Amino acid sequence: MFIFFISNVYAGDPEAVSGIICSHMENSPSNTTTIDVEWSVANGYTGFYYYKFTQASEYTTYTFDEDNISGLPTNTNGQTVYDHPDTSDETYYFHVAAVWENEEEDLVFGPTTTYGPIIIDITPPDGNIDAPSSTTSRNVTLSFVSSDAINIYVSNVTYGGGAKLDLSANNPLAWELTENEGTKRVYVRFLDRADNPHDTFVDIDYYLNTNPMIAVSGPQYMAMNSSFSIPFEITDTEGGNLTVSVSSDNQALLSESGLSITGIGGISQGNEYTVTTAASEKFR
Repeated sequence: MFIFFISNVYAGDPEAVSGIICSHMENSPSNTTTIDVEWSVANGYTGFYYYKFTQASEYTTYTFDEDNISGLPTNTNGQTVYDHPDTSDETYYFHVAAVWENEEEDLVFGPTTTYGPIIIDITPPDGNIDAPSSTTSRNVTLSFVSSDAINIYVSNVTYGGGAKLDLSANNPLAWELTENEGTKRVYVRFLDRADNPHDTFVDIDYYLNTNPMIAVSGPQYMAMNSSFSIPFEITDTEGGNLTVSVSSDNQALLSESGLSITGIGGISQGNEYTVTTAASEKFR
């Protein structure tokens, strides 16, 4: 009785692995932490493969040989998965080589093929909004500050609402607030190259700009060839810069050269004073 053992032996060296397909594009940050890799396996090939994921800080290139394969996994179906721990960003390289045994049962290594860098980025970008704290117009200008964001969403309703905007092409951004007076919240989502989001908002007080009111606060006395004064108070709901001027409807009785405004601090020019008023309440 004869028993025959049949094993596959090969002459020469294996060829380099080709046709690598990865869930992550090379040198393109992604916040997907599971890395799927496949590569081409020739029909009828019955050898196996050594593979290894390395951090960029360890190796960017690698060559498999008998001295560095201890403890490494082997593969026969041309696909593998690596799960990155959700703790920090990292850059990986994937290395794979075909291996078979020669007639002396020695391992013969093909060239090592490397894929990478595979960039895992799970850190949100930074981002801030510069906007007026108050406005009397629904149309405002928003400016954005970020060191690593490339896109933004801007909405009056929710984070991620509206269209995705290119940050560099829309900074600053003309924005329209919703109708009716009150505090308006603008929601902004910053996105980096890996689509990590950073959400923030800005509140803007919107109110209509009402006309200031002038009220005479004292009696008016007029006498021939004598001076007189008209005390008055200015009420301005919103505050800001006001220009107060004085004139006469009857130049024959009272010329403008005889008119002046006193008791108001500000910048004067002839019979006009520009003053700054402060509002005690923004809303009526």
